[in-house]
Amino acid sequence: VMISGLTVMAMPLAIVGNNFCRAWEARELALIAEEIKLRLLWRGRSLHDVLQAFEDFDSDRDGTCSYPEFKQAVTAGMGINLEGRKLRSVWRQFDHDESDSIRCHEMLPRCC
Repeated sequence: VMISGLTVMAMPLAIVGNNFCRAWEARELALIAEEIKLRLLWRGRSLHDVLQAFEDFDSDRDGTCSYPEFKQAVTAGMGINLEGRKLRSVWRQFDHDESDSIRCHEMLPRCC
């Protein structure tokens, strides 16, 4: 009886634990994205400041920010150290159309 009780309880606990881990990771990614937003806007909150920050990200001046440009700007430019998987997840929060590049219009809603 005791073994079957443990078996019945183990499954719901595993589900709750897994959901908690996912929620915690989503929270962490949202906080990192918010930190990036705050550092981008540290100069001010005008549209010009956001456009200037985007230009700083776009090192090859092609009008888009690629993942390597984003990684360079976040890690070296802002001093935010993230492992590859987390940085890629933050990247996805900005790359709404999943084009593998961020355009200024994708960054604006996150930063204003």
